[in-house]
Amino acid sequence: MIANDTGDENLLIKFGSNNYPVVVSLSEYKGIPTIDIRRYYLERDSAKLKPTKKGISLQLKNFGVLLDVLLENREPIIEWLVTGGDDHLRNARETLMARSMAEEDAKRAAHDQKTNISSWRAPSFFQVKAQGACDVITFNERHELTKKLEDFTASQKDDAMQLLSDILISYVRAKNLFDAPDDAALFNSIEYEWGLILNNYLKAR
Repeated sequence: MIANDTGDENLLIKFGSNNYPVVVSLSEYKGIPTIDIRRYYLERDSAKLKPTKKGISLQLKNFGVLLDVLLENREPIIEWLVTGGDDHLRNARETLMARSMAEEDAKRAAHDQKTNISSWRAPSFFQVKAQGACDVITFNERHELTKKLEDFTASQKDDAMQLLSDILISYVRAKNLFDAPDDAALFNSIEYEWGLILNNYLKAR
């Protein structure tokens, strides 16, 4: 590791070449915290380190996946880095691929779920929060959709709520697989407008 001369107070570590180091830092993009791993270069005129486009920024969920893979596969990764060779590469790849596929399957597996009804002023008609291996979906009782569901008979309401919960929770979990900050902002805008337009359709019936 070499000295911090990037001017970045959020720098965690900087290592490698003095002229082309790899810099790991905490960052934020449009209010979303990330960890940034990036190649920098030494600008000759100013003698300051500047970031290149070669790097990646990770939000919490994808950083967690990467960290788990590195920790769980520390030994085969180090073995590959030390010894190399086709056999070691093949073994490391097979181990990493198997665990990566298991991680991907786990991210898409069905969770237990709970359904709540609450009230808020925004036109969105639902919220989903993960609590461990349980997804909690809350419907906005101010929204016309929730009001329509409340008018169903008990059996109709339970079936409709369960079906709608499955649809919306699976949508949110699919949305959460995307990691780019711009994606999060876009999804939030879509859901806001979606709730507003749906409310207007149901009021017009």
